[in-house]
Amino acid sequence: MREARTCYDHLAGKFGVQLTEALLLEGIIAEEANGFSITAAGELVLGRLGIQLDEVRKCRRAFAPKCLDWSERRYHLAGALGAAILQLLLERHWVNRLPRTRAIVITAEGKKGLAAAFPSTFSEPL
Repeated sequence: MREARTCYDHLAGKFGVQLTEALLLEGIIAEEANGFSITAAGELVLGRLGIQLDEVRKCRRAFAPKCLDWSERRYHLAGALGAAILQLLLERHWVNRLPRTRAIVITAEGKKGLAAAFPSTFSEPL
């Protein structure tokens, strides 16, 4: 659970924090006082990955708030954008949920995809 899990409907644990850091490092999102925003480059990258940002923005909830991770004591991405990213990873079979738990596993396909998308963060095995 500490390694990779869901927090409500978004990623958490070491993996969730790592992915948030990758998005920051790659300039896809920017940190603000109470949350995150998408950069112009991030709009393009997330769109190419298949995230329909116009639809995500229509959700009746916070777009990209910070969520303090209980195990890592650092922030991970939550809200509508965090949920959309988790959904994308599930649809691509980059992560799978473990039955009757919040734990998730990163698949071999996911490790390859993450390493290709974020080589500076996910070049080491997860």
